[in-house]
Amino acid sequence: VTILKIWTNIEGVARVDLQEKSPSWPYSSRHCYFSQYTTVWTPVGKRRELAVGTHSFTVKFLLPSNCPTSFEGTHG
Repeated sequence: VTILKIWTNIEGVARVDLQEKSPSWPYSSRHCYFSQYTTVWTPVGKRRELAVGTHSFTVKFLLPSNCPTSFEGTHG
């Protein structure tokens, strides 16, 4: 297999879906706090192949300061 590159796209998304008996319901909203495209592997020279087997690649990213805290519970 010829490989040009291996990449990942990391997204931080908040989503809310509410159900209630009211004219303005149901309500749904989505907000993307960050989206980061990162190349984790590119070929060296003319060699565009990886050996058969398991490979791991390190991916690092910073969470923006405007990200909300996590919350899971009966009312959230």
